Amino acid sequence: MNKIQQLITVATASLSFNFATAWFNSSQAATINYNFQVAIDSGSLSGNNYTGSFSYDDASLTGIGDEFIDVTNVAFNFQGSDYTVANNPQVAFSNGQFLGLSYSPEPFFSFIPGNFDLSEAYFSYSFGFLNSGFGDVTYTLQNTSVPEPTTVIGLVALGACGVTSILKRKLNRQIEC
Repeated sequence: MNKIQQLITVATASLSFNFATAWFNSSQAATINYNFQVAIDSGSLSGNNYTGSFSYDDASLTGIGDEFIDVTNVAFNFQGSDYTVANNPQVAFSNGQFLGLSYSPEPFFSFIPGNFDLSEAYFSYSFGFLNSGFGDVTYTLQNTSVPEPTTVIGLVALGACGVTSILKRKLNRQIEC
């Protein structure tokens, strides 16, 4: 009976600690990674496709109103030139909803986020009056799951209880023999 009480006490303490720390630290910021593809559908570059990626830290995202978060990393090759975080690329949100990339590193092209929905986001380019066009942008969220610290602590505590229980059983069996 004592062993069962000990296990229940340890499990209860572990769960209490887990819930208590979750109360004070309910969410963790994470680096969010996207890949994107631009499919040009008008102008002199019609039919061309371009790919890239970007990352941002969602720590400052509140989910209220219109928000713009600075991009920490961007990689995009357009017409043989590589573009990075120069010219302040940002990610646009409306009430926590991702609207796309806002980025104009050169006067030749821009990523325009949607106004109300991601489906409105687009790409535009212009190399002069008769050499301009538009394209669709498709964003693909990469797997960025980060386990909550409280989950990790809870799993470690549960594992420790299991290992302790197994070791105690083995020790009791050796004593009986």
